[in-house]
Amino acid sequence: MWINVVKDLVNITRKYPNVKYYLVYYPFRWWYGSGQYKEASLQNSTGYRYWMQKVVDAIRELDNKRPILLVSDGIDMELNNWEILPYDIEGINGYGFTYFSRTPNELNKTALKQYINFYREKISTHLKGDGKLFLAEWGWHTKGATGPYGGCESEKRKCELIKETLKAM
Repeated sequence: MWINVVKDLVNITRKYPNVKYYLVYYPFRWWYGSGQYKEASLQNSTGYRYWMQKVVDAIRELDNKRPILLVSDGIDMELNNWEILPYDIEGINGYGFTYFSRTPNELNKTALKQYINFYREKISTHLKGDGKLFLAEWGWHTKGATGPYGGCESEKRKCELIKETLKAM
C-alpha cells in the first residue's frame, strides 16, 4: 500500500538532522500518462480528509519531533474555492504554499499577501494561533521561462525581487 512508501521515506529522513520539516502537499491532480490527469475528489471531502490524515499519522508514528506542514501548490490555479481543502488535520504544525508572480519582473504583493493572510487565518482557526507558515517554493527564472509564472529579465532584477519577497514575508 502507498502509505508504506510514506513510512519508508520517514524511516530514512528521520535519521538526518538537516531535515527540518515534513511537507505534505495537498494533491489536486497528478499525471497519469499519455496526456491524462487524475483529479482529486475534493467534493468527497470526507474521503480526501481521511487519506490526508493517514499520511500525517504515518509520519507522526515514526517521527514525532519534526513539524508537519500541509502545503498547497498553485492553489489559485487549481481551485476556485480554497476552502474546500481540509485544514483541520490533526497532528500538523502549520501550512505552506507556493508563489510565482504572474507578472514578469514584478512581485505581486497583493497576491502574496492574500496567501499569507489566508494561511495565517487557518493557523489562527485550526492551530489556535500556534503554527508555522512556510513559503515552500518560489522564485524567478531568467532562462527557459515558459508561461507567465516567475519570469524575469535579468539576474540583477531577480536578486531585487528575491529581496522584495523576503521583505514582504
